[in-house]
Amino acid sequence: MDTTQILKIQTELAQRTLAQPAERHKRLYRFVCDEGWLRTGLETVLANKGSSTSGLDGVTKGRLDTNPDGRSNLVHQLHAELVAGTYHPQPVKRVYIPKANGKLRPLGIATLRDRTVQAAVKMVLEPIYESVFLPCSWGFRPLRSTHHALSALRRATSDPRMGFKWIIEGDIAACFDEIEHRLLRRVLKQRIQDETFLDLITTMLRCGIWEDGRVTYPSAGTPQGAVCSPVLANVFLHEFDAWYLRTYRVRPEWAHLAPSSLQYRRKTEIGGTLMLTRYADDWVAVWNGSRSRAEEIKAEIKTFLADELHLRLSEEKTLITHIDDGFDFLGYRMQGDKRWSDGQWCFFSRVSERAIRRFRDAVKEITRYTFTDEVAAFTALAGLIRGWGNYYAYAAESRLMDSLDGFIYREIWSYCRRKQRTLGAKAVYRMYTLPPHLREVGYFHLGAMMGEQAVRIPRLSGIPRKALRLGYPPHPYLGDIHTDVLPAPGTGDECWWDQHVWAGQEGDRIGQRRLVTAVRMRTAVCEVCGTQLVDEVHHDPPWHETHRHHPQQALAVCVACHRRLHGAKR
Repeated sequence: MDTTQILKIQTELAQRTLAQPAERHKRLYRFVCDEGWLRTGLETVLANKGSSTSGLDGVTKGRLDTNPDGRSNLVHQLHAELVAGTYHPQPVKRVYIPKANGKLRPLGIATLRDRTVQAAVKMVLEPIYESVFLPCSWGFRPLRSTHHALSALRRATSDPRMGFKWIIEGDIAACFDEIEHRLLRRVLKQRIQDETFLDLITTMLRCGIWEDGRVTYPSAGTPQGAVCSPVLANVFLHEFDAWYLRTYRVRPEWAHLAPSSLQYRRKTEIGGTLMLTRYADDWVAVWNGSRSRAEEIKAEIKTFLADELHLRLSEEKTLITHIDDGFDFLGYRMQGDKRWSDGQWCFFSRVSERAIRRFRDAVKEITRYTFTDEVAAFTALAGLIRGWGNYYAYAAESRLMDSLDGFIYREIWSYCRRKQRTLGAKAVYRMYTLPPHLREVGYFHLGAMMGEQAVRIPRLSGIPRKALRLGYPPHPYLGDIHTDVLPAPGTGDECWWDQHVWAGQEGDRIGQRRLVTAVRMRTAVCEVCGTQLVDEVHHDPPWHETHRHHPQQALAVCVACHRRLHGAKR
């Protein structure tokens, strides 16, 4: 089964779920057994950086590719075991990584073969549940990111007609570790009738955890780091979203009312309007009623999570604060304050103090050791600045970026002086200052030369600021955009702005990236020379004549052929 057929099946699953939400899907296990689905799942796993980390069997991407037929043999083996019913996942290897608060976060590393099956399971589950999930859920979903969640939260609280003033901050303690397998299977059975498919998911959850030479078999938890853990966690926490919808948004007895009447009913019967924004196990609810009623809502949420989902709220992170006092959410500091220009109240998105401290510590960590090569140190520093600056490009912090640029420059200069202790300041400056013809706007003058190529360090103030007004993304498996989902299911938030662009940020050529995806899925080889891999797309007829993105009127070309085509037209 090729990619086009897989996309067609995923679209049919999404359409069927939207048309008949109460229908339970059957015969899903056959998709996981298909070699085309397994091959796509394997390519997705190998495209991830974690493919260089092995599970208990010690197989990595490099070791798998030592055999020219390694990938196809693995797919054939998994297909035979799944069809025969003899597939058994190996225990996951548990490792610990440090968290920002000093604690350790447990991660489960499965084998490549088990990650391949998990990717195929995720490709089956996502189209079904993306048609069910509510708009208040943003975490670990395709085409959605932390910035979408922040934009939705800011859009709600900035409306002066709603009058939101109380913030209920929530965090579910050890959510991934305390999801009971029995309750999760019960939730999955509401929409899935294939017992063999459910047994496969249960087997993956209960495969065991290897730690310090021992294997334990817990009855709760989805290993963090597993391919299908995020979608399973969202399926489980969707029950919380559904409870919020029927309790505080649209109660069953209000179904016949017009939208204009709902707000009045909420005010008279509930005491106000509650709006929930959830990103995985972190959630924020804004409330425009009284403080005492906000305390009652917090207690009701705590009771529901404990009684129905057997989850508990973190007492140290579940707080009620006034909107003018501010709160931290997804690394941003959200706070209501008056604008200095006109004195009007506004809801600001800033960088949290903890994020600033962590960034400064990371810069110091890179520039601390002088035994490292300058090119390696400057490259790591450039990656850190670019990633951090892009994530916080939506914060109204121009002055902060300028001050951090001064801090970065001082750290780089101190690193260069310590690197060349025997030279004077002028000699060091001449050594690490780029020539005038290699300097660029938005970058520091300090840098390193690698042959004839310059290693530049970007300025935070050179990264363009962006307005936190992102449009609501469409359904990822319906319409033209569904072709962006398959190559990398569950796109990570840290690289979201590089892969999915919304709210007109593509400039005049809206839809350009969707055209590139559609054309590149047609062929992987240049359609002009027939030898090089596809890098770009050429409009034929030209864009300035049609102003349309039509896959049938575009050529998949390499860079050299694209330049020759434009040169011939000129």
